Amino acid sequence: MIRAGSNYLAVCVVVMVSLTLVSCAPESTSTVYPQDMTGIRPSDEWSDSNWQAKLPTGWVVEPVFGMREASFRVIGSAGDEAEVSISRLPIQGGTLASNVNRWRVQAGLEPWADEQVISKLTKISISDYDAFQMEFISPNPDGQSIYGVILEEGKDRVFIKFSGTSALMESQLEAWHFFVENLELYHEH
Repeated sequence: MIRAGSNYLAVCVVVMVSLTLVSCAPESTSTVYPQDMTGIRPSDEWSDSNWQAKLPTGWVVEPVFGMREASFRVIGSAGDEAEVSISRLPIQGGTLASNVNRWRVQAGLEPWADEQVISKLTKISISDYDAFQMEFISPNPDGQSIYGVILEEGKDRVFIKFSGTSALMESQLEAWHFFVENLELYHEH
């Protein structure tokens, strides 16, 4: 009986030591898997139940999560990455000015006065919806720059956000314009 208890105690000690060592191990880094393993691939065209778009070269469709309706990854020539997302929130989630200024602050820029916001944005149309387009380049070369479009559809505000390092974003400006110009929203007015 003592022998069985000794083995049990030895096994418990080994398990506890192993768990301690595993929990203290450094975090693993992300791994990029080949597209044949992930099913995620570059595409010329993309669509889902709400959207359709022609994608610029090198833009990769990614799985959606949370409040996102679409998600894309852009990889620059230096290996840096940027992200494009389309999400929808109720209009009560803040004013146009508060949302624009949130992105300006994220890009390291000063917020605009609320009454100035509309006059400083570019008005565009996406599938007959009025929308506002913006391009906020961070003054910090390593900072996050943001290109965005905000449109209202019924009781929702749709946010199309492209964010990444300033160098990558500047190299993708033409691709961003191509994406926005070819984006279509299927919902009815």
